[in-house]
Amino acid sequence: MRKQINHISCFSGTGGICAGFKAVGIKTVLAIEKVHSCVETYTANHPEVPVIEKDIRNVGKEELSHLKNITIDIVSAGMPCETFRTAGSKSRSFFDHRQHL
Repeated sequence: MRKQINHISCFSGTGGICAGFKAVGIKTVLAIEKVHSCVETYTANHPEVPVIEKDIRNVGKEELSHLKNITIDIVSAGMPCETFRTAGSKSRSFFDHRQHL
């Protein structure tokens, strides 16, 4: 019997990474995303996955306590790329706070 692989998605966006994992049998047990419109889309695409709608820097251990008996095999992070990409670089700030997530 094959072991269930469990995944936590950080900076989940609309759930593209999770859709790929789901397609190969990996179970996402938690998603963390702070942008409300992304959470709405994520929830529509993955209603079985609990989502913490919060800045990841403010997620505490009490919000993760339901995972204490679950083995986590993969943690993915689709971090914001706006400060690193070359498109639209005129509006990019060298001291953008998102560079330090």
